[in-house]
Amino acid sequence: MAQLKPHNSVFQAELIAIKEACNWDSQSNQPIKIWTDSESSIHSISSLKTSSPLAQDIQSILLNSPNIKLRCIKAHVGHAGNESADLLAKTVTL
Repeated sequence: MAQLKPHNSVFQAELIAIKEACNWDSQSNQPIKIWTDSESSIHSISSLKTSSPLAQDIQSILLNSPNIKLRCIKAHVGHAGNESADLLAKTVTL
């Protein structure tokens, strides 16, 4: 499991979480959707010109794991899973 460092940005933390989910899910042959409210992460991962090593790692995982789909969800609009993830993220930063 990845460990965040004090110098990691929120953007890097989002990418690390997505990468960890992709790594965990890549072991399955089941169709899987990973939802994120981080539009900047989706943009970076989708870009062919991304300079982020984390985004490049995720691109590689997604290319080799067609069963994994990365999707964007609106933040703070009452999606139970997203609200739980936000609460958990806030809890670990206190």
